[in-house]
Amino acid sequence: MSPSPAGRPVPEESKTPPLAQASAIISPALGETLLHISNELLTTYDTDQLLDRILELLRQLVEYETAAIHLVDGDRLFTRAGVGAAALTVGQFNFSRDSDFVWQFLEREKRPYVTGDLRTERWRPLAGFEWIRSFMAVPLTIHDELIGILTVDHSEPDHFSGQQVEVVTLFASQAAVALARANLLESERRQRRFAESQLAFSYRLMQTTTTDMAIDALLATIAENAPYDAGSVTLLTTEEPHQGYIAAVYGYTNPDEAYHQPVDMRQFQLLIELADEHKPIYLPEVRGEARWRAGNYPDAQEVRSILLAPLLYSPQSELIGYITLKSYRPNAFSETDVNNILLLCNQTAATLRTLRLLEETRRRLNEVSVLAEMSAHLNRTYDLAETLRFVLDRVVSVISQGENVPDLRAAIILRQPASNILHLAVGHNLAPEEIERFNNRPYTIHEGTFARSIGQGEWVEIKHAEEISQLIAEQFIWMAPRQLLNIPLTVDSETIGIISVDYVVRDPTTRQLLRAIADLAGSAIQKTQTLAHSRQRAVELVETYERLQVMDQQRDEFIQNITHDLKAPLTFIRGYAELMAEGGLGEITPEQSEALEVIQERTDAINQLIADILRLKEVEAHPLQEIPFNLDELARKSVRNARIAARLAGLEIRVSTQEKNVPVKGDIARMEQVFENLLSNAIKYSPNAGEISVVVETRMDRAQVSVVDQGIGIPPEEIENIWNRYYRIAGISAEGSGLGLANVRRIIEAHGGRIWVQSSGQGSTFTFELPLYGGD
Repeated sequence: MSPSPAGRPVPEESKTPPLAQASAIISPALGETLLHISNELLTTYDTDQLLDRILELLRQLVEYETAAIHLVDGDRLFTRAGVGAAALTVGQFNFSRDSDFVWQFLEREKRPYVTGDLRTERWRPLAGFEWIRSFMAVPLTIHDELIGILTVDHSEPDHFSGQQVEVVTLFASQAAVALARANLLESERRQRRFAESQLAFSYRLMQTTTTDMAIDALLATIAENAPYDAGSVTLLTTEEPHQGYIAAVYGYTNPDEAYHQPVDMRQFQLLIELADEHKPIYLPEVRGEARWRAGNYPDAQEVRSILLAPLLYSPQSELIGYITLKSYRPNAFSETDVNNILLLCNQTAATLRTLRLLEETRRRLNEVSVLAEMSAHLNRTYDLAETLRFVLDRVVSVISQGENVPDLRAAIILRQPASNILHLAVGHNLAPEEIERFNNRPYTIHEGTFARSIGQGEWVEIKHAEEISQLIAEQFIWMAPRQLLNIPLTVDSETIGIISVDYVVRDPTTRQLLRAIADLAGSAIQKTQTLAHSRQRAVELVETYERLQVMDQQRDEFIQNITHDLKAPLTFIRGYAELMAEGGLGEITPEQSEALEVIQERTDAINQLIADILRLKEVEAHPLQEIPFNLDELARKSVRNARIAARLAGLEIRVSTQEKNVPVKGDIARMEQVFENLLSNAIKYSPNAGEISVVVETRMDRAQVSVVDQGIGIPPEEIENIWNRYYRIAGISAEGSGLGLANVRRIIEAHGGRIWVQSSGQGSTFTFELPLYGGD
């Protein structure tokens, strides 16, 4: 507005004489001119027109080279009109009460401030105004309240006389009245216009069915009543109250880039204050304001004033968003504007709350509908290729409907089982050669964005094409994605693949639905993969089983043939060995006798092996010949048959029974084999001077037999293996075919019983039980 003080008081000679002294020298003609000017001012009702008219009429009273009118707004003074060089400062300059000496002087002294020659003063003129010599600042006052300042300048020193100062002072008082009247009329007009606009806005909100419609209407209605250059509405998320996104913009040079940009309120001081206080924040001049951060958008440096207003549907409610209004003019919004804008914001917030509940209901219904349809389809589908195609088609449909994205390209990329290799399983708008090229590469989970999306299970978003070449896997650039969004397919904390699209979805509702689809799809894909793998394994198992059956049959035939072919030669060998041992072929030496004894033992072992094999085949091939018999008698008979072999081994063997009659039903010959095998093993694996006990008892409807020895025992880890065919415990030198216990188990189970063994490291107890005959 004026030169700044150089740190010394204003000289007395620069002060104008009182109005009482000046009024005595005003001529009648000048008085007529003042009266005419006063009437003309009072007939101008538009504030901007009145400001220009004041400066035009001022030329009838005093000659000047430049003049300006500065109006007070709060603690700042804004240049609203100018003539000459001052015209260039309109809307550009504003001054603070604390730093402007002239403003402070006029408020304190209530009279003009005049300097005859700035060069004789210790002033620092504003840049570009160094040529000013004479300077006059006249207060615009209503009821002793300073509403503005009229400044008049000339390049000649001592240009303004005392009479001119008084005339300008009288003129300024009339101008102040006219300005106050024009401001009042304009305020009334604006309030009427705002009331009409608010009513129309209320009707629009009543007809609004979406959030976008409501916030677009808000920005448009504000622009009609309080013009601004750029504005936006930011809505906060319900999950994180300090996180939001730009939901609507107005006047932006690049609206697509701003739309749905994320915003963290904790990163900006002004937004922190807004969140804490829930009150509008208005900066009439952002230059020099420490809390203001201009940002990197193209017109950021042009912003001069800014208004932040909260979206609250009630004073006690949580903040659901806020509106940002920017103007390239300082002091763009009046106090009335701020109040009116806040009123519109409150109306919008109430509507947004209702719409949010409605949209949430719609979203839930749509989400449930989509997911129900997907679930039903995926539960009916067991083919992996069909599942993948269906999932990708649904993803493309959801994005296309929610975001209106033409020519969307998408793919499902799966991690190969038990591998880090990736496979592009199905694509949308991808040529076959593109899919083939991807799979022939091949890619791994450690490359590019795959490391995050598959390796770590994170959503990956790349919004700018120039970033893609730096972040995505090498050689993937030929697919030329404009943007990139990788949605992980995760099952039980394991990422099995991704849904990849060349568009970053911004709408929170669509993103939430995609997340739910990905969860459902992950489980379905894993199910079909597991089923496909199981089917393949089943085919392989069937083929293996069939081969094993053929091999088993061939083995049985071989065993049958070999045992048949061995029986006759072994009989001859055993017979000749006995004949030679008895001297039937001449006398033999002791050494020869010992050798013949070994031959007889070995042929007996082979005959026993053949007998075990034939018994096993007999159990498998022939049904039981079941008749009732006394299990106690069979046990005693078996012990008598084994007693000679036990005595030869230095063992005692005895039978213990609770009852004389233990009736069971079964194949006596097969059960004799059971006793023979168990007693033979007990004798074979027991030391000399030991004891073997056979205990026969009944337990409810079961007969139970235990064969107890004091032998070498069975290691715990071998207990389950001894029932397998041809299995022999390692490190035991006793002869055996490894078939005896397998035969025993098959016979017992064929009789509807069961058999088990207990061994604590020394001695073993083999126990089997059979149903009592007539016990049921």
